Amino acid sequence: MFKKIPLSINKKYLFILACAILVVVLLYPRNKIIIWAWERNENLTFLNSDTVVAYYAGSVILENGRMAISKRIQPLRLGSETKVIPVIRIDNFDTVKELTAPRMKQMEDFIIQTCDQNLVVGCQVDFDVKSSEREVYKALISSVRERLPKNLPLSMTALVSWCDTYSWI
Repeated sequence: MFKKIPLSINKKYLFILACAILVVVLLYPRNKIIIWAWERNENLTFLNSDTVVAYYAGSVILENGRMAISKRIQPLRLGSETKVIPVIRIDNFDTVKELTAPRMKQMEDFIIQTCDQNLVVGCQVDFDVKSSEREVYKALISSVRERLPKNLPLSMTALVSWCDTYSWI
């Protein structure tokens, strides 16, 4: 009736889930609820001040040798005291394994400008990197971390496959 899953796999995914929960608890201990707001017209003014809103803040798209940076288009209405976590999405449709210094700087600047604002309690970069892009992602995250205020948490997308057999994190 039910397929039995080997215990080693259960432990591995339980460990990954526990780590994810621990990161959220450690990074945002005063806030019990984090609401996600994607790119659509959102009115969240009813939320109390204990709630954090993680929201789509914009994207960086690499395609055909070009880079396009776009900020959130749809309105996001929040209470005056609502804490936020901007999420910046990166999509690489090119086969480039490394970025030029000016492009990397543009990406960093966009992330820093988006995350270094009032009421921001964290910053997240969302980039589902291929194995050939890992070094670029590491360099980007390291550089952004150096430039953000030290007390501002920085998180990144981590796919389960990155923590599996061929872990690179």
